[in-house]
Amino acid sequence: MGYSQADKAQSRERILLAATAQIARGGMDSLGVSEVMKDAGLTAGTFYSHFSSRDDLIATAATRMMLAGHAQIEALLEKVKKPSLKAIVDIYFSDEHVSSAETGCGVCFLVGEARFGGPAVRQAISEQFERSVEQVTPFIGAGAAARRRARAVVASVVGAVNLARAMQDPAVAKDILTAAREQILAGS
Repeated sequence: MGYSQADKAQSRERILLAATAQIARGGMDSLGVSEVMKDAGLTAGTFYSHFSSRDDLIATAATRMMLAGHAQIEALLEKVKKPSLKAIVDIYFSDEHVSSAETGCGVCFLVGEARFGGPAVRQAISEQFERSVEQVTPFIGAGAAARRRARAVVASVVGAVNLARAMQDPAVAKDILTAAREQILAGS
């Protein structure tokens, strides 16, 4: 009995779902091909018919996670009556986003993981960072100066969110986000 393209696509989807779940639980470094394949209900031997390497799987799963996070931010932004830089910062710094790392901005979640990935993973994170910059730029202005400031804003957001997530004391986490918000919005 043949293995159709639809079957192959379905198997690939199961592998990606298992990989993204594993990354969300333990980070990129925790991803094991045999565990992913077991979680996907497939034999380890079929892995290479879907991905060229572990790094390829991680990059593909990371891209998927980041695109989902980006779409979530876009959906939240669409609900805002008057989109602005403040609205974007409020979304990123919301309690919901900061407390649910795996389902929010993929760059915020995965940037610290890049050291565990190869060039394909760093490329995926770089591309998503630039998508986030493109998302922010129109709320700052136009041209090279606005794009440069948007990069600084996204970098500040990613750093502040990651630091806030790392803090033991919720008051310190809140202070980090408040200070970052003030710094970001002072230039707008």
